[in-house]
Amino acid sequence: MKNIILILLILAGNMAVAQKHTISGVVRDAASGELLPSANVYLNTGVGTVTNNYGFFAITTNQSPITLNVSYVGYSVFKQTFTTTKDTVVDIKISSDNQIEEVVVSDNSAQTRLRSSQFNVANITMKEVAQLPTLLGEHDVLKAMQTMPGIGSGGDGMTGLYVRGGSPDQNLILLDGAPVYNANHLFGFLSVFNAEAIKSVSVLKGGFPARYGGRLSSVLDIQMKEGNTNETHGMASVGLLSSQLAIEGPINDKTSYLFTLRRAYFDLIMWPMCKLADIRDGVGKTSAGYHFTDINAKINYRLDAKNQVFASFYSGLDKFRSAIEFPSGGYDVDDKFKLNWQNQTATLRYNRTIGNKLFMNTSLIYSRYKYFTKSSVRYDYFRSNSYEYSSARGESALQDWSAKFDFDWYPAEKHIIRSGMSITRHSFSPEQSAYESGYSEDATTVADTAFGTKKVKSADFSAYIEDDWTISKHLKANLGARYTLFNVEGRNYTAIEPRASLCLLLNDNLSLKAAYSKMTQYVHLVSNSSVGMPTDQWLPSTKRIKPETSDQISLGLQYNTPDYEFTAEGFYKKMNDLIEYREGANYMSYQNWEDKLTSGRGEAYGLEFMAKKSAGRTTGWVSYTLSWSNRTFAELNNGEQFPFKYDRRHDLSIVAMHTFSKKFDISANWNISSGSHVTLPIARYIDLDGEEAVAYSKRNEYRMPLYHRLDVSANLNRPKRRGTATWTFGVYNIYARQNPLYIYAGSEKDEYLGEARYFLKKVSVLTIVPTISYKFKF
Repeated sequence: MKNIILILLILAGNMAVAQKHTISGVVRDAASGELLPSANVYLNTGVGTVTNNYGFFAITTNQSPITLNVSYVGYSVFKQTFTTTKDTVVDIKISSDNQIEEVVVSDNSAQTRLRSSQFNVANITMKEVAQLPTLLGEHDVLKAMQTMPGIGSGGDGMTGLYVRGGSPDQNLILLDGAPVYNANHLFGFLSVFNAEAIKSVSVLKGGFPARYGGRLSSVLDIQMKEGNTNETHGMASVGLLSSQLAIEGPINDKTSYLFTLRRAYFDLIMWPMCKLADIRDGVGKTSAGYHFTDINAKINYRLDAKNQVFASFYSGLDKFRSAIEFPSGGYDVDDKFKLNWQNQTATLRYNRTIGNKLFMNTSLIYSRYKYFTKSSVRYDYFRSNSYEYSSARGESALQDWSAKFDFDWYPAEKHIIRSGMSITRHSFSPEQSAYESGYSEDATTVADTAFGTKKVKSADFSAYIEDDWTISKHLKANLGARYTLFNVEGRNYTAIEPRASLCLLLNDNLSLKAAYSKMTQYVHLVSNSSVGMPTDQWLPSTKRIKPETSDQISLGLQYNTPDYEFTAEGFYKKMNDLIEYREGANYMSYQNWEDKLTSGRGEAYGLEFMAKKSAGRTTGWVSYTLSWSNRTFAELNNGEQFPFKYDRRHDLSIVAMHTFSKKFDISANWNISSGSHVTLPIARYIDLDGEEAVAYSKRNEYRMPLYHRLDVSANLNRPKRRGTATWTFGVYNIYARQNPLYIYAGSEKDEYLGEARYFLKKVSVLTIVPTISYKFKF
């Protein structure tokens, strides 16, 4: 009997020693109470994880006591020792460098990135965005991302993202989980994202986890702030382009809010300019105006420690107007034009922690994009009440309603299993147009025609599962799969998309990474513009238009030192069923939109290098991309392969920032890249009908001149009794490089020969742009 009791005691002791406990909780900013996504949480035993998008983490261990470490770029390291006798829930608050006397940026997250199976990710902090030089004083997350390897721009000053040889519609842009279909203000020179409303931003370029899908090239994940839960703060700013107002704070001990407003005032500047032109001309009247408005709002309600509700909203509206009145040939001409475009998104989200190992997120999401354009001309005859008129208008819209369910499960020390599903209802209204003309004498309408494509409704369903698996001390993997179904016009498209990422830790400072991902895209953007015009058309896959697909493989190395991080990555991406306008077709041609399109294939491959310093007073990075991107369409370029318009062979960015003190910092950004490709006229000839015709080069056969520019900026921070005032001074393109935005063909009569002389003209818009802005934070 004594032997039996002794055996039981030994077994009980062994069980107690082996008993595992879970430490779970959230990581917050100590000052604002904001939840911090992707914070690094690790134990002194070497086991670690990162917080999810809502700041939640869970780690299971059989060790006691243990030391919990939490780090986040730009924040001090948090350490706490636990004696674990049961599952523990913690609410961790960490302090940013702004709350520490010594202004020295720290980055303790590099070692966690070194060991993470996820790579092909471009990360930039909002503090870095705020320090970077700007165009017209507008801090822009999309322009900041263009300094990262593998991410190019569409032209001088443009916000479009061209990721690893892909086009802008192949980027899934998410604002609090809601897709944004047109991310441009000012015809592409500024993005719709107000930096004052954003908490975090990251771009995935490859190795996509299974939870992401719907696009071929990248995922831009932007999270809005929740609102300060501790005290009320605000900001007001005035710049050359716009003014802003932001306010956030607690409503009570469970509820916080955020509200931001931004309004551009080009219309207020253009009105007196038009009046001066009228006085100088003395003949007609001219008026023109453009402005945009952004509103971001969010409410965060914490029911209890395990339940939280968020509601966020965004609305952006652009308006352009022009009108010209002048006499001509016996009548007065009244020529008017207007163009509006609008984005709206809304997200209602419910988070629940079930036990200590399961996190649930439920989201209801709404997104809408619409544009409207109208032009009209009226001719009023002199000394008569008679007139004639004509007008044309067009509009297009896309609307989504979505429901999503996501689960993060931490079943064991070496596994994080994520799963979920979503369903989306799309409503497309492409190319709704109308034309009207007539006379006044007998109120006769000569033409009154409405044409376009009927609305197309579709639905898509997706489900995914992935496992972030720590196989051994030196090997980690993220393995998963995604299933998608797209229903349109009675047809079902389905796809299974395998995903895999591996990380092999070669030593304490060096890791080797590899990834494969298959992607499917069911919505498409067709455009024959290079500047991201709002009239670009979003269209669904149909019975005739197949979904786009891609397969991407990538391989990379990451090396860390205490102050530096080095990455080298190579990739190859194959794309099928890409769409383009047929030769001569555009959004204004009067035919069914499916008849305007043709399909083909593409490939992109290249190497990306980056060296980054994120610690100390002087920080910055150098990024370089060597890449190729080609297209092949049977009905374009005689079926021959041609380079993608934005196939930039070389792209180098150098970013440097130095903080002298809390009161003064400077920054500079130098970019040099190969020019984009263009198709140019190469000859004129007389055709068989005796008419002059133009012969063009092969598609994208020529390359525009080398692109380069240097931007500089300085921030002067002055503490005031009720807050901090910041003056920002900067210059975009300080040495006035004339980078062409586009090239056009023109002609003029030669005075000596009496014949037409033909030429190609480069058009540069942003030669040198000074910036000054004032901001007051309280």
